[in-house]
Amino acid sequence: KPPAKRVRDNLLKTNFEEIKADMIQRATSTGNVDHDWTAQLIRTQLEPTKRKLVADSMIAFRQGYASVGGNIDDPLFVGVMSTARSEVRSRIEHYVTKLANNLVSSLNRNTDNNMDPNELAAKTRAVFDSLRFRTDFIEDVELRKARNLGLSRGLAARGVTQIYSIISNSSDPCPTC
Repeated sequence: KPPAKRVRDNLLKTNFEEIKADMIQRATSTGNVDHDWTAQLIRTQLEPTKRKLVADSMIAFRQGYASVGGNIDDPLFVGVMSTARSEVRSRIEHYVTKLANNLVSSLNRNTDNNMDPNELAAKTRAVFDSLRFRTDFIEDVELRKARNLGLSRGLAARGVTQIYSIISNSSDPCPTC
């Protein structure tokens, strides 16, 4: 798969890599992985990441809204922003929680305390590496979706009800374009 487009601060990826380092260090030093501790660590460390991702997404929403001439000083904008925040938050909650659950279940399936510490660390590393692409993808897609949501809500605030797109393989599709 091609890599996801590089996002501004890679917060989710950075947090993911920090959790990975903590898990590998614990597996190497203690020779075991407490699955309950692991699940709690992952979910606890990803909570602030969700909030920061929502904040970044709302900035992208405002940029999209303002880019089409939407007036952010309009009193109706507060309602638009509130609705958008609910939509964005629920999407981010869903996908980051799903990532955490997949990570925890994969670690539970692939590691046990009867393994050699080096093998345990290698398996832990492999589990994290298998889900690394998803972290970039989630952050990139959610920021883009928030910006596009802002664009569509900004256009709607200006009275635009339909958008047409012309897709063509030709370099000169029509005289108007």
